[in-house]
Amino acid sequence: MVRSIRHYSIILLSSSLSIFILFLGGCASPATPSPQPTETATRASPTANQSGARWIEVVLSDQTAYLWQGDQLTASLPIASGVGDSAATTTYPGEFTVESMYRGPEQTAPGVYVRDVVIFDWEHGNGFHSLPMDAKGVVLDPTIGRPASAGCIRVAESAVLYDFAYLGMKVVIR
Repeated sequence: MVRSIRHYSIILLSSSLSIFILFLGGCASPATPSPQPTETATRASPTANQSGARWIEVVLSDQTAYLWQGDQLTASLPIASGVGDSAATTTYPGEFTVESMYRGPEQTAPGVYVRDVVIFDWEHGNGFHSLPMDAKGVVLDPTIGRPASAGCIRVAESAVLYDFAYLGMKVVIR
């Protein structure tokens, strides 16, 4: 059974009762850039994560993803968030939960692939993933450090983030 939901398709394999989320088209590069986000960076771990649990914080004004173990920073990774020139290209602030993970590569637009997909904002079709690449793995757009995507968060070191993440993990976008 295949059912389309915004930028995703869900394929249910009844023989194994596994659900695979395939990322389809939500994160191709938009045609035009937009202004930088104006949010204020803060460094306070969510109350639920003061117990030492791992969580991810994204500060849009820094264009950086911070990987936390409780209140201890374990890594900071430069990112490229959504350009925000429309509702479809915005990386929305808020508190989210990792809902699906897929190692990939997965085609997101004709001839454009990503790896290390970590979906956290189902409503808007947003998640973390690698830089966009062609079928042979050649990076098509190396932009990092400024908004450049159609809402998803590109991470050059996507395998580091993917290996850190787990289903149900808290993700905070500021």
